[in-house]
Amino acid sequence: MKKQTFFPKYLAIAFLAIAAVFTGCKKESIHSAQDDRLEGIWSHNRSISPSFNILTQLELNEDGSGTESVFTITISGGDTPVTSELSWSTESNSKLILDMEDGTTEIYMYELQPSQQKLILTSESGASREFFFTE
Repeated sequence: MKKQTFFPKYLAIAFLAIAAVFTGCKKESIHSAQDDRLEGIWSHNRSISPSFNILTQLELNEDGSGTESVFTITISGGDTPVTSELSWSTESNSKLILDMEDGTTEIYMYELQPSQQKLILTSESGASREFFFTE
């Protein structure tokens, strides 16, 4: 009879070890956590001179993808924007992370002012830009 309890005992231990391995291995999601209040199109206008402006638009999609489009606007009109694909995520301490298609990562502290439909991004160097919700 001792042989009958021997196999179930080791089988149970093996099962518990396998279960511990699978429950202990946390699978990362494809996209990090996101503050869904940032989803949409945000625009920032930088006036270089009375006749020259640079418009930057950030499009942040629900699935963590997005684009950054930079338009040059002059008195004679605007040109074709330079558009870059990106992926984005946020961290709980109001940090926005933009992973650009060229492999660079831009990290900003963000402040959202919903009543004014304003997003303030502050870079690690301390430079701030105000974006306004457009869509």
